[in-house]
Amino acid sequence: MTYQAIRDYELDIILRAWKDEDFRQRLIKDPKTAIAADFNLKIPDDLEISVREEDDHKIHLIVPAKPSNIAANKMSEDDLLHKIHDLLADHHLGSWPASRKDMEKEIGKNK
Repeated sequence: MTYQAIRDYELDIILRAWKDEDFRQRLIKDPKTAIAADFNLKIPDDLEISVREEDDHKIHLIVPAKPSNIAANKMSEDDLLHKIHDLLADHHLGSWPASRKDMEKEIGKNK
Protein backbone atom coordinates (compact mmCIF):
# COMPACT_ATOMS: atom_id res chain seq x y z
CA MET A 1 0.00 0.00 0.00
CA THR A 2 1.54 3.27 -1.08
CA TYR A 3 1.11 6.82 0.17
CA GLN A 4 -1.06 7.63 -2.87
CA ALA A 5 -3.22 4.56 -2.35
CA ILE A 6 -3.99 5.70 1.20
CA ARG A 7 -4.77 9.19 -0.13
CA ASP A 8 -7.27 7.60 -2.52
CA TYR A 9 -9.30 6.50 0.52
CA GLU A 10 -9.35 9.97 2.14
CA LEU A 11 -12.95 10.81 1.22
CA ASP A 12 -14.18 7.37 2.27
CA ILE A 13 -12.39 7.70 5.61
CA ILE A 14 -13.98 11.09 6.30
CA LEU A 15 -17.39 9.80 5.23
CA ARG A 16 -17.10 6.87 7.63
CA ALA A 17 -15.91 9.16 10.45
CA TRP A 18 -18.89 11.47 9.98
CA LYS A 19 -21.39 8.61 9.91
CA ASP A 20 -19.87 6.31 12.54
CA GLU A 21 -18.90 7.85 15.90
CA ASP A 22 -17.09 4.69 17.06
CA PHE A 23 -14.90 4.72 13.94
CA ARG A 24 -14.24 8.47 14.38
CA GLN A 25 -13.01 7.93 17.94
CA ARG A 26 -10.79 5.00 16.89
CA LEU A 27 -9.49 7.01 13.91
CA ILE A 28 -8.46 9.91 16.14
CA LYS A 29 -6.87 7.62 18.74
CA ASP A 30 -5.07 5.17 16.41
CA PRO A 31 -5.47 6.05 12.71
CA LYS A 32 -3.43 3.21 11.23
CA THR A 33 -5.28 0.51 13.15
CA ALA A 34 -8.72 2.03 12.46
CA ILE A 35 -8.08 2.47 8.73
CA ALA A 36 -6.48 -0.95 8.33
CA ALA A 37 -9.33 -2.70 10.14
CA ASP A 38 -12.28 -0.86 8.62
CA PHE A 39 -10.97 -0.67 5.06
CA ASN A 40 -9.09 -3.98 5.00
CA LEU A 41 -5.83 -2.27 4.05
CA LYS A 42 -2.22 -3.17 4.82
CA ILE A 43 -0.50 0.03 5.83
CA PRO A 44 3.30 0.03 5.74
CA ASP A 45 5.00 0.23 9.12
CA ASP A 46 7.05 3.23 7.96
CA LEU A 47 3.99 5.28 6.96
CA GLU A 48 2.82 7.66 9.68
CA ILE A 49 -0.80 8.82 9.58
CA SER A 50 -1.89 11.78 11.69
CA VAL A 51 -5.51 12.70 12.28
CA ARG A 52 -6.48 16.06 13.71
CA GLU A 53 -10.04 17.18 14.09
CA GLU A 54 -10.91 20.75 13.13
CA ASP A 55 -13.68 22.86 14.60
CA ASP A 56 -14.91 26.45 14.32
CA HIS A 57 -11.94 27.71 16.34
CA LYS A 58 -9.15 25.50 15.05
CA ILE A 59 -7.78 24.78 11.59
CA HIS A 60 -4.86 22.69 10.45
CA LEU A 61 -2.69 23.91 7.61
CA ILE A 62 -1.12 21.08 5.66
CA VAL A 63 2.07 21.93 3.82
CA PRO A 64 2.59 19.14 1.29
CA ALA A 65 6.07 18.04 0.31
CA LYS A 66 7.40 19.94 -2.69
CA PRO A 67 7.59 17.57 -5.68
CA SER A 68 11.17 16.92 -6.73
CA ASN A 69 10.39 17.92 -10.34
CA ILE A 70 9.40 21.50 -9.41
CA ALA A 71 12.08 24.20 -9.30
CA ALA A 72 10.04 26.62 -7.16
CA ASN A 73 12.79 29.23 -7.03
CA LYS A 74 12.79 29.44 -10.86
CA MET A 75 9.01 29.77 -11.32
CA SER A 76 6.86 32.87 -11.29
CA GLU A 77 4.54 33.16 -8.30
CA ASP A 78 1.51 32.74 -10.58
CA ASP A 79 2.87 29.53 -12.12
CA LEU A 80 3.82 28.22 -8.70
CA LEU A 81 0.38 29.06 -7.27
CA HIS A 82 -1.22 27.05 -10.10
CA LYS A 83 1.06 24.08 -9.34
CA ILE A 84 0.24 24.27 -5.63
CA HIS A 85 -3.49 24.56 -6.40
CA ASP A 86 -3.34 21.49 -8.64
CA LEU A 87 -1.42 19.53 -6.01
CA LEU A 88 -3.91 20.45 -3.29
CA ALA A 89 -6.88 19.72 -5.55
CA ASP A 90 -5.47 16.25 -6.18
CA HIS A 91 -4.51 15.43 -2.60
CA HIS A 92 -6.18 17.55 0.04
CA LEU A 93 -9.77 18.31 0.86
CA GLY A 94 -8.76 21.69 2.22
CA SER A 95 -8.47 22.90 -1.35
CA TRP A 96 -12.16 22.57 -2.03
CA PRO A 97 -14.01 25.85 -2.41
CA ALA A 98 -15.73 27.00 0.77
CA SER A 99 -19.08 27.63 -0.92
CA ARG A 100 -21.01 26.95 -4.09
CA LYS A 101 -20.38 30.56 -5.14
CA ASP A 102 -16.63 30.08 -4.72
CA MET A 103 -16.82 26.79 -6.63
CA GLU A 104 -18.67 28.41 -9.54
CA LYS A 105 -16.13 31.25 -9.55
CA GLU A 106 -13.26 28.73 -9.61
CA ILE A 107 -14.85 26.72 -12.43
CA GLY A 108 -15.37 29.89 -14.47
CA LYS A 109 -11.72 30.83 -13.96
CA ASN A 110 -10.54 27.49 -15.33
CA LYS A 111 -12.61 27.58 -18.56
